Amino acid sequence: MKLLVINTHPVEYHVPIYRLLNESKDIDSRVAFLWDIYQAYTPGHNWPMKFSKALLKGYHYEFVKNLSWHPGKGFFGFINPGIYRLMKQYKPDAVLLFGYNHLSCWIAKWSAKRLGIPVIFKGEAAPARDGPKWRMLLKKLYLARFFSEVPFFTYSCRKNADFFKYYGVRESQLYFMPCAVDNDKFEQLRLQLDRKVVRANLAIEDNNVVVLYSGRLAAHKCPIVLLEAFKRIHTSCPELRLIYIGEGDQREQLMSFLVQHNLTKKVVVAGFKSHDKVYEYYQSADILVQPSLIDPSPKTVNEAMNFALPVIVSDTVGTAGDLIIDGHNGYIFKQGSVEELANCLQKLASDASLRKKLGMHALKTVLAWSFENDLVTIKRICKEIAMP
Repeated sequence: MKLLVINTHPVEYHVPIYRLLNESKDIDSRVAFLWDIYQAYTPGHNWPMKFSKALLKGYHYEFVKNLSWHPGKGFFGFINPGIYRLMKQYKPDAVLLFGYNHLSCWIAKWSAKRLGIPVIFKGEAAPARDGPKWRMLLKKLYLARFFSEVPFFTYSCRKNADFFKYYGVRESQLYFMPCAVDNDKFEQLRLQLDRKVVRANLAIEDNNVVVLYSGRLAAHKCPIVLLEAFKRIHTSCPELRLIYIGEGDQREQLMSFLVQHNLTKKVVVAGFKSHDKVYEYYQSADILVQPSLIDPSPKTVNEAMNFALPVIVSDTVGTAGDLIIDGHNGYIFKQGSVEELANCLQKLASDASLRKKLGMHALKTVLAWSFENDLVTIKRICKEIAMP
């Protein structure tokens, strides 16, 4: 079975899938990237992101020339007519396509249709909140048209499946492919990193209960909601501390809030951290909070759960309800409700045995959300395609 994978650029959370496919004896795979990331900016970010060349090891790949005059920006940020030539030469039995919101996604779908190659679509979007009616209508027409010619879809969580069904995809076309991180790597890190040593290095005291926020400091991630909740309970939990890791346009607002409410000794805005440093923060923390308004499948949740941390997420986080189970391995609060979030924090901050119990459940849960299970799903679909 020959499988061509098409994605915009090397992404840390996708590379392990490519490597497992390359190791598989059942599938001959090749990855086509639509953008040479060593000469460009990363989509959705306003600063240059440098990727290690290690992301290109362990599988077969090539870059397809991008003719866009503004690479990575908007619908015309990816214009890769060479996709058709690549498909014609490689002659795959199936195409695994990531994404729908660039011209080259349509080029890939059209090329596959013309050559009689079935498409397996992978995306992790969740149902959008209410917006302007004209925009919602245009999106529905756009996606219903795009999805109508795709026979197979993988979904990363139940909200992701609901997203596809809203745009006309049938239940029979959906295959569960859990959003995953490299659980084996995180297990090694959890066992290797000495919590006491890491805490000492980060100036965290033994009795501190550390709440961690990991992600961009952006409005749709709602870091201020967490700070408001923290302010409500910090006097009743004097050992409670809050750490933000990440950068974004909300930093200034956060810093002003800290000064205004005299919280500078209890809250640290640590800024962007490299991956190895982020792991140290996970090991030193006691609770992770993801209060986002829009966040289809935040991998920081998976990572924190690998460190046996209970997780508190808003109900608009895509994996809320299936990866994060309320009261079992964390808590789910109504997005934007400072009171509900404060109550969840209070429960965990005041009860070490509860944190340990929910944290162990989190670790057990996340182990099933693995790249190995992703590979099982891809093989299942490929087997169906190969059936006469």
